[in-house]
Amino acid sequence: EIPEYKCIGFNKAFIVPDCMKQLAFHQMPGLKPDANLMETMIFYGKLLYFLDVALPERPDYQKITYTPSQLKWCIENEAKIWGFLISNKFLFTTDSKLILNFIPDAPFTKGFPKESPGRIGWFVGWQIVRNFMDNNPETSLNQLMQLTDSQLILTKSRYKPGK
Repeated sequence: EIPEYKCIGFNKAFIVPDCMKQLAFHQMPGLKPDANLMETMIFYGKLLYFLDVALPERPDYQKITYTPSQLKWCIENEAKIWGFLISNKFLFTTDSKLILNFIPDAPFTKGFPKESPGRIGWFVGWQIVRNFMDNNPETSLNQLMQLTDSQLILTKSRYKPGK
């Protein structure tokens, strides 16, 4: 009686990435209670970037606990996802109900087609952090994990999907 979307992570391929996420989680400053959507997305993006460094041989879908088709959907629709967040002025909202549309595990992301996975905010945050690290190679992994200024990360990432 467990929903299908929750069963994805029960596969043994996700055990090591999940353990590594917990390690990273306990090594970085916590998310403040009044965090906005951007801060929340970047927080989870840093967790996933940690997996890029710690588990480089693992496919990305295992790091984010998606099926390959869910990750493909996110990649193919990345510019539309970002456009949706920008056009609706959601990035800096602190409305917890709205943030919950993009962060937790769910059968799909509210406001997107049923083919979309939950946790789209994790995916976007990950892409922003990846861009930040690509554009700021002098930043160490430890410095990234301790960095709490999400606006700085966003600005220095020069994130512009689809270009």
